[in-house]
Amino acid sequence: MIYIAIMSGAAAAIHFSMMLISLAFARAPGWQSYRVFALIAFLLGLYATNNALVLQGAEVSSLTNLSGRMNVSIGVMVPALWLVFSRVRNDELFTHIDKALLAILVPLAILTHVPGVVVTGTHLTDIESLGLSYRTPDVSAIGQLLYGVSLVTMIVITNRYIQKARGGTTGAKVSALGMVVFVLLACEEVLVALEFVNLPYLADLGFAGVTLSFAAELSSRVSDESIALKALNRDLEELVDARSSDLAETREALLVAERHAAIGQLASGVGHEINNPLAYVSGNLTFLRDYEGIHTWTTDELEAIDEALDGVERISRIVRDLTVFSGNSENSEEVADVQRAIRSAIRIAGSQHKLDTMVRTNVASIGNVKMDESKLTQVLVNLLVNAAQASVGQGPHKITVECVVVEGKQVIEVSDTGTGIDAASLERIFDPLYTTKEVGQGTGLGLYVCRGIVQEAGGSISVKSVQGVGTTFSLELPATTRKSTTITTIPPKTSAESAVLDDDISIYIIDDEAHVTRALQRMLKGSDVVLENDGLAALRHLEANANYDVVICDLMMPNFTGMELFEALDKANSTLRSHFLFITGGAVTSAAEEFLERNDIKYLLKPIMPNALTTAINDIVRAHEPT
Repeated sequence: MIYIAIMSGAAAAIHFSMMLISLAFARAPGWQSYRVFALIAFLLGLYATNNALVLQGAEVSSLTNLSGRMNVSIGVMVPALWLVFSRVRNDELFTHIDKALLAILVPLAILTHVPGVVVTGTHLTDIESLGLSYRTPDVSAIGQLLYGVSLVTMIVITNRYIQKARGGTTGAKVSALGMVVFVLLACEEVLVALEFVNLPYLADLGFAGVTLSFAAELSSRVSDESIALKALNRDLEELVDARSSDLAETREALLVAERHAAIGQLASGVGHEINNPLAYVSGNLTFLRDYEGIHTWTTDELEAIDEALDGVERISRIVRDLTVFSGNSENSEEVADVQRAIRSAIRIAGSQHKLDTMVRTNVASIGNVKMDESKLTQVLVNLLVNAAQASVGQGPHKITVECVVVEGKQVIEVSDTGTGIDAASLERIFDPLYTTKEVGQGTGLGLYVCRGIVQEAGGSISVKSVQGVGTTFSLELPATTRKSTTITTIPPKTSAESAVLDDDISIYIIDDEAHVTRALQRMLKGSDVVLENDGLAALRHLEANANYDVVICDLMMPNFTGMELFEALDKANSTLRSHFLFITGGAVTSAAEEFLERNDIKYLLKPIMPNALTTAINDIVRAHEPT
C-alpha cells in the first residue's frame, strides 16, 4: 500500500509543480495556451492525490464514493482539455472530429457527478501476488462508454503528435513519446477498471510521464525562443547601429542643406545688391559712349568706355553664376561651343597660373553641348585651376583636356599628373565646404558648384585619381548639333547699331535707387519719362494716371515691393497690368521666384543693356496697338 501512496504522491507533486510553471509562462505574450496545460496539470494532480489519500483505504464511505466519481470525471475532462490544448497551442482550427469528441466528452464529464449514473459505487480490489489492495470505482454501461471515448480521444491526440514529430516540429518527438506511454498505461487502467486484468493501476505513472515529456518540450521551446531572442537582439542592435549611422548621415546632410541654404540666401542677396549699382554704372557708361554733344570721343576714350562695359558684363556674369547657390538661375535652352569654352577657360585660368606651357588639348573635332557657355567655362576654369595647383612643388607637370562624343553625350576630360587624391577625400570631394587644400587656399565650394552647374544642364561629373600618378575629372554633357546661342550682351559700339525706340512713348519708371531711375531715363532719351522712387507713391499716382504706355518697375523695394504694387493694381482691375516691365537684381525670396515664373510677368535682369530694354519696351507698346 505504501508504494502506491508514494508513487501517487510523487506524481501529484510533479503535476502541481508543472501547473505553477505553466501559469508563470502563460503570462508571457505567445504563451497563453499554457493556461490550458496548467489546468490539465492541476486535474492530474487531484487525480494522483485522490489515489494517494483516499482510494488506498479498505473502508467504504461517502468520501471514497465522491473520490471515485471525481477520478472518473477527471479521466474524461483531461482528454477533452488535451484536445483543446493540442489545437490552441499551435493556433490551429478545430476539426469536425475534435468537435464531435468534445460534444460527447463534456456531457459525460458532467454526468459523472450525478450519483449512480456513471459511477455506481466502489469495490475493493486485491492483488495477492503484489500484496496490494485498493478501491476501484464501479461504472455503469455509460461509464464503460466514457472509458472508450476517452481512450479514443487520447489516441487521436497521440496520432496528432506523432504526425508533428514526423514533420519536424520542435519538441514534438518527446511529446509524442510521452503520449504513447500515457495511452498504453491508460489502456492498462481501463482494463483493470473493467476487471479484465488483475494488475495495479499505473495511470499515475502515465500521467507523470506525459507531464514530464511536456516539461521537456517546454524547456526546448524556452531554449529555442531564447536563441531566437538573442538573434533578434543582435539584429536589433545592428538595426540600431545602422539607423544611428543613417541618422548621423541625415543630420550631416541636413547641416549641409542648411549651409547650402545660407550660402544661397547670401549669394542671392549679394547678387541683388551688386546688380543694382551695375544697372546705373552700365546705363551711364552707355549714355556717355553714345552721347552726341559738343565733345567727340577719341578712339582711346571709346575703348576705355567699352572696356569698362566689358568689366560690367563680366561682373554681371559672375553674379548670374552665383545664383547656382540659390536656385535662381534661369533654365534656358542655351547651346555652348565646347572649343570656345575650353579656349576661354585656359585663357582665364592662365591669368593666375602658367597654363600655356603645360596644357595639351585634343578637341579638334568637337561639337556643341546643351549648356550655358559661360557656366561651362566656369566649370572648366575651376578644374584647370585645381589641376595647376596639384602640381605645386612636383616638378614637370602636364594638364590634358580631351573631348569625345559617346552615345549622344559629350565627354570632356581634364587630367593632370599631379599628386592625386586619397580615397577618403575622393568620397567627399564634391561636398560643400570640403577642401583638401591648406587653410586659406580654398573655400570648399568650387567642385560643389561645378557639380550643381553640370547637373542643372542634365549632365554628370565624376573623378578618378591615383596618388602619385594624377587625377582625371570627367564631364558628361548632352551633345547637340544646334549652333551656339551664346551672344555678347555688351552694348554696340555705335548708336547706329542699337535698337531704335518707337516714337512718342510715355514711360513711368519706379525704383528705390534714384541712380537707377536716372540712368534708365538717360538710356531712354527722347521719350516722355516720369520717375518715382517710392512704391506707395507710385500706387497713388497710377491709380489716378493710367495712361502710360509702359511701366518699368523694380521687383524688390523697401516698404512696398513691385509685386505688391502689381497685385494692388490687379485687384483694382487696372488696365496697366499688361503694361508692366519688371527689372530686378535677383529674386531674393521664394515669393519673388514664383512671381517671376508667372506667364503674365515680363522682366529684365539688371544690369540692363540698352538693346534689351528698347526691345522689351517696343514689344509691350506694339502689343497694345490697335490691329
